[in-house]
Amino acid sequence: MSRALPVHAYTLPACAYAGLLVAVALGAIGALGSSDDLSRCGILLGILSLPALIVGHIQHAHRLSDGQLADAHRAGYLLALDQVARGLLDQPTAPTDGDRAGTVDDQLGNVRHLRPIRNDRERTAG
Repeated sequence: MSRALPVHAYTLPACAYAGLLVAVALGAIGALGSSDDLSRCGILLGILSLPALIVGHIQHAHRLSDGQLADAHRAGYLLALDQVARGLLDQPTAPTDGDRAGTVDDQLGNVRHLRPIRNDRERTAG
C-alpha cells in the first residue's frame, strides 16, 4: 500500500533544481562575458535556491524513513504471528517443581525494593 505523495513534494525540489541550473548558467555567462551584474545575479539566485533544495532533500529523507519504519513494523508483526503460530510465545511461565528455589515468601524476602500490599481490613485495623 503506497501512498500518493502530494504535488508539492515534487514541485519544491524541481523548482530548486531549475533555479540552481539557471543560476549556474547566468553565473557562467556573466563570467565568460565579463558582465559583473549577470554574475552577481547568478550568485544571488544560486544562494536563494539552496534553502529550497535543502528542504526538498530533508522531506525526501523523511519519506524514506517512514517507508522503512512501515516495513520494519510489518516484518515484526509477521514475526510475532509466526511465533504465536509455532507456540513459542505461549510457553508456561510458572516453573516446574524441580526449578523452585523455595516458597514465594522466601523469594520475596530477597527483594528489597518491594513493599507488601495490605488489604483494606488491615488498613482500617492498623
